[in-house]
Amino acid sequence: MRQLFLGFLCIVAILSGQSVIHALPSEQINSDDIQTFLQQANESQIRLHDEYRSKKEIESLLAPYFTNDYTKQFMEYHTFEFEEGWIALGTDMMALYVPNFNFEENTMVKQTEDQILIYHFVPARSDGPTTWLDHYEGLIIKKLEDGLRIAEYVISEDEPQI
Repeated sequence: MRQLFLGFLCIVAILSGQSVIHALPSEQINSDDIQTFLQQANESQIRLHDEYRSKKEIESLLAPYFTNDYTKQFMEYHTFEFEEGWIALGTDMMALYVPNFNFEENTMVKQTEDQILIYHFVPARSDGPTTWLDHYEGLIIKKLEDGLRIAEYVISEDEPQI
């Protein structure tokens, strides 16, 4: 049954032009693979702005990249039901969206056997319609037997620890 499921995921990934990163929990994942995974995860979120979908369609678009709990939280915060279906509306509030990590000096990646913490420092901003204090933003990614899944959005005044 597991092989059938993994085969199905591979077919879906090939047909949709996406790749799913598979790793055993104890393996170290390189930065290029993490960056590719995060870009694809972000694209899956942005696609939710394109058209109305059923709740199940949204869940299946996010499933290769996010845990069920994260998906549920994201959908509660960012998707809305209309007569035509569900859609994510444009927003200045980017909480739970995959941050734009540039993977230069200010992007930190820490790994354990079963998870990855990726974060960066965001300096204070006091002008414009959206303001904030100095803080760190990041994600905790779980290393599961069937691939990586974003499990938690991290925002903190203190540097995050894994």
